[in-house]
Amino acid sequence: MAAYLRDFYCFLSEHNSSSGLPANPARNALFIGKSLLFMLAVNFVCAGIQVLLVRYGIIDDVIAGRRLPDYLRGMSQAGLFFEFVLLGPLIEELAFRGILQRNSRWFRAALVAVTYLTVCRLCGWNFYLMSLHTALALTGSMLVLALPARPFRKLHAALSTHPAQRALSWISAACFALWHYFNFNFGSAAELTIGITLLPFFINGLILNWTALRLGLLWSCLLHICNNLWPFVFWMSFR
Repeated sequence: MAAYLRDFYCFLSEHNSSSGLPANPARNALFIGKSLLFMLAVNFVCAGIQVLLVRYGIIDDVIAGRRLPDYLRGMSQAGLFFEFVLLGPLIEELAFRGILQRNSRWFRAALVAVTYLTVCRLCGWNFYLMSLHTALALTGSMLVLALPARPFRKLHAALSTHPAQRALSWISAACFALWHYFNFNFGSAAELTIGITLLPFFINGLILNWTALRLGLLWSCLLHICNNLWPFVFWMSFR
């Protein structure tokens, strides 16, 4: 695990996104296992810090973060599993990690996902549920694919350079954390409360970025699914 953490530090400091590993399912599965343990450790450590800061009155207690998010309530157990454990990670990985891929097709698909999520968030629609509104949003977002390919190639080439990839990885992790803002009832909470609460999402976003760049988007999807599985089991146990 020490070598894993050292490699992660090198990723943060150097961010050599071209250092993908040759295909090796066993080694990749081991990497996913270590990444999952790392993400769980990040969640528990950040939760412990948050409890201590709340206890000493440094930050507010975000009660909503301890229960199922409002937009997932009322769904059946099977629906929750499909949408929270499977669909959510796939859409989020396509949006936040697909934008980092060197494959131009993944990049264009990522722009569709980003557009779809942005429209749904701005309009207050549940992107998990396929309704008339979300179907129209998805259809409109897919019009991105109909635009001329040349501008996409230029944008993708510009974002595939080493400095751009490094900056984009940090921006992607920050956006991933902000995307989970609505999982909580912050109300009039101070900026420090919001920052501490969203910190594990930011760190885990970096871990997912590293996984996507090192192994590929499908492996980061698998890691994200595994990471969402344990809170699903926890919520179902106390539902």
